[in-house]
Amino acid sequence: MLLNWDLYQIPSINSPGAPEAFITGKPTYIDNTMSEAYARYFDAAKPYRSILSIPIKLSTGESFAVLNIDSDHPYQFGSADIINKKILPAITPLISLIRLERELIDNDCSERL
Repeated sequence: MLLNWDLYQIPSINSPGAPEAFITGKPTYIDNTMSEAYARYFDAAKPYRSILSIPIKLSTGESFAVLNIDSDHPYQFGSADIINKKILPAITPLISLIRLERELIDNDCSERL
């Protein structure tokens, strides 16, 4: 599974990062939480400066969670190459397990009704 870098965009809604990824179903990338565009949304006392938010979706395409990868360095995830070759292969099995667990839980709950 490779991410299409064209899906990454500077968040434009009022809650950048994980909320936007969840609502839109698209990954979001905050390159520097202390930049003029984002500083009002993030606490300067927090150690993170870059945030990559990846929605986790059910097989229906509906978002049910977001996986955040944070760094204390600004512009840490600035390249599609880094994301596609290093980060995504490392987290794809985790995302698959999370999705499977959620679908098993949903199926089990449906059967009990």
